[in-house]
Amino acid sequence: MTLLAALTQEPRRRARRAFLAAILGVCGALFGAVCLGFATLALFEFVRALYGAVIGALIVSGAYFFVSIAFLIGARRAGRDAGGARDIVREPGGAPGAEAKSEHATHAAVLAMGLDLAKKLTPLEIAVLAILSGFAAGRRL
Repeated sequence: MTLLAALTQEPRRRARRAFLAAILGVCGALFGAVCLGFATLALFEFVRALYGAVIGALIVSGAYFFVSIAFLIGARRAGRDAGGARDIVREPGGAPGAEAKSEHATHAAVLAMGLDLAKKLTPLEIAVLAILSGFAAGRRL
């Protein structure tokens, strides 16, 4: 086995595994969507037999409406926690839990710096930076 073949074997294996994981994930999502469609049809047919077509459609659409509201509320709450870049960086002052505050301040400063950098770069420069960052992160694995 040549040196070049030995060096490229591990990245190829990782790429193959990542590709397989992506394909299986897409297939799982497609089958899940088909399953959701059949479950919706079954629920509609059940409610239609009990209450009629119009009421059945309203009940099924109302159920999806409440599920979508729950997801939107969850996304809003999760987004609120990720807004650390807008926080003011403060000195912990030796208070209890100072390490956690200091770490939060560091994350907020890094996010703010990244946001400023993203505003100054062109989309092509951002894409090159993302590719290089992904390569560097992949080399650490």
